[in-house]
Amino acid sequence: MLLQLTRLDERRYETLITRSDGVKYNVKGVGHMAAIPHDLAHFAVERGLDIRRGFWGSVADGAVFGSLTHVSGRRRPHAAERSKQVLRENKHELTETEILVGLFNQALEEGLGPESPVLRSRLQRYVWTPPGHRPRRFSDEEIAVVCAGWKEMLELWRNLPVGGTLELVWPERTSA
Repeated sequence: MLLQLTRLDERRYETLITRSDGVKYNVKGVGHMAAIPHDLAHFAVERGLDIRRGFWGSVADGAVFGSLTHVSGRRRPHAAERSKQVLRENKHELTETEILVGLFNQALEEGLGPESPVLRSRLQRYVWTPPGHRPRRFSDEEIAVVCAGWKEMLELWRNLPVGGTLELVWPERTSA
């Protein structure tokens, strides 16, 4: 799935999403108060932790959130039902991902890095766990990968001029 994030001004952006089926959606960036746009933070966290049922994985799999506007491309029959199914099946991962994005954004903006005991403590205390599941634990490598990915997105964003577009590819799901 191709993501084309365009910087509208110093604080605003929008993302054009082109799914593998050719359907395109536009999403206006949420209130961008963080160092990087929310969409980029999701990309870094979900990619770094290999979360395939978070925001981007859900969109790639057919979910259509209320913030997405259909731009072009023929939607498959029963696309609305498929979207509801994906959102229902992925609800726990979507909740967890939002919390993780917030935790990593805050920690990295505070200058905390992968070795930070404060970041690790926050991850242990605040990560939401679905009912009946064990709390997720993060390896040193996973935390380092997310931090590096977030910093990469920060650098790309800082170097993107107003009117410029950043292109990212969300990997296709290889198995269910």
